[in-house]
Amino acid sequence: MKKYTTIGAVMTLILVFTFTMLGASYADEMSEEEVSKPTIEERQEMRSAIHEAISNGDYDTWYSLVSESPRGAKILEIINESNWDQFVEAHQLIEEGRAKMQEAHSIMEELGLPKPPKPKQ
Repeated sequence: MKKYTTIGAVMTLILVFTFTMLGASYADEMSEEEVSKPTIEERQEMRSAIHEAISNGDYDTWYSLVSESPRGAKILEIINESNWDQFVEAHQLIEEGRAKMQEAHSIMEELGLPKPPKPKQ
């Protein structure tokens, strides 16, 4: 019985050591970005600053903010200075559409109609 207890203890130590080493190895391989992910508040601030830059048509500010974001490289492959004006126009149309939708909902509510369901995405 003592033999099995000793073998069990040794196996447990080996497993603990192995998982500890694997965890340490994984932590060493993680990039700095993965280790220090932004908080929800930081992401909201970033999103707000990006939105403001687009609304103001400020390409340089938008570019610097997006280049710091995790998915920035992919966005910057698509949006550049040559198509910036189109991007800003699309953004403005989306904002206008949201405002129109809110107006429509207000009118429907005044009429006593139920709100339409949100579109599936």
